[in-house]
Amino acid sequence: MKLINFTAFKKILYDCQKAQRLTIKKQESRLTLSEYLQHRIHLHYCDVCRKFQQFSAVINQVFARERKEMQERPTNTLSSEEKIQLQRQVDELTEDLKN
Repeated sequence: MKLINFTAFKKILYDCQKAQRLTIKKQESRLTLSEYLQHRIHLHYCDVCRKFQQFSAVINQVFARERKEMQERPTNTLSSEEKIQLQRQVDELTEDLKN
């Protein structure tokens, strides 16, 4: 009885693109048991993909923090007077360009 399919095992070890896709999927949702095991095996042997996972986690944290800060900032709007003043300036500039 053959316990390990070595061809499949080698494919897991050398498929960095798949490991990176699984890293991203893991950050967005849950992996299946098969995906989880493949990912863990690959990361155990691949320094590059482990670094990718760490880097990707840092980027996600930065974007999450920025997203939160943007949602907490008040939105800036112009008053009616400011809008009228800006429109006048635009009109003056376009008149100057026409002449």
